[in-house]
Amino acid sequence: MPRRRKDPDYNWLPDRVYIHGNNYVYQPKAGGKIKLCPVSAGKLEVLKRHEQEQGRVNNGVFFESVIAEFYKSDSFQKLAIRTRKDYTSYQKTLAEVFGKMRPNAIEPHHVRLFMDALAKKRGTAAKPANATANLHKACLQKICSWALQCGKLKNNPCVGVEKCEVNSRDRYITDQEYQAIYQLASPACRVAMEISYLCMARIGDVMKLTYRDVLEDGLFIEQSKTGKKQIKLWSDRLRQAINDARSLPRKTGMTTIFLISKPDGSKYSIRTIQADYSKARDAAGITGCTLHDIKAKSISDFEGTLSEKQNAAGHTTAAQTANYDRKIKIVKTTR
Repeated sequence: MPRRRKDPDYNWLPDRVYIHGNNYVYQPKAGGKIKLCPVSAGKLEVLKRHEQEQGRVNNGVFFESVIAEFYKSDSFQKLAIRTRKDYTSYQKTLAEVFGKMRPNAIEPHHVRLFMDALAKKRGTAAKPANATANLHKACLQKICSWALQCGKLKNNPCVGVEKCEVNSRDRYITDQEYQAIYQLASPACRVAMEISYLCMARIGDVMKLTYRDVLEDGLFIEQSKTGKKQIKLWSDRLRQAINDARSLPRKTGMTTIFLISKPDGSKYSIRTIQADYSKARDAAGITGCTLHDIKAKSISDFEGTLSEKQNAAGHTTAAQTANYDRKIKIVKTTR
């Protein structure tokens, strides 16, 4: 029988259910706070939600259900499109490793062991996949942060766990190397290279461009990773790249909405363009540079301060831009 409330109007509330702010909150004996519903909800809704959460607490919940709830939450939907796509690809691995554990039983050392094991499994003994492990940890930390705020966790076990060490790429593609690869690349790959370079754009964002993105003032690009929207102003070289896109081979009578399209009008996949680039690079006898390094070349070649480069690149932080700025600086000597 629940104890009597100071306000008799709330004597109907179940034991350990309180009003916190604008919500009814359930505080299990095991600890934590679980939001049930807004104070505007009716009695039946409150009692039903309490019964559901009480049953969940009493029967024990595995972390796999927390993971599943996160992917249905508003917090997940508010993430950038590219982030949601990446996090979705990590869901299966996280569920396989942590799914059958009790949420509050997961501790920092479990996260550390998971990261180290994943890096070895996805990489080699000489070159572990540390970046992959870090990305999975970031996803897990986001899930735990959400669960902590929803009263499903007492602590975030990812906090304080250091990232695996990753060496930042510093490969800069010289003008001579770029031209050598460009000359041997396929027509579609050439267009993709030019737009990526001129607009400081990821190849994934380039490949999804349509003719609707060709505006009077320039080329509209929305970054899938940050959601940043920009219009890249026209230059003679950018106009030529768009003209080259329009001139790509196409079957008679075929139309398309994609700027870089196959002869049948369908969109090229990123992997196809990457394969074309790699083939041209190898034929040119050049090593150590990827298609994504073209964006780094673009940012490195852009004339301006770090802040100006950041604005042009559409990065969220200056640190992101600094990682892409790979050109060796020429400075004056001491007099």
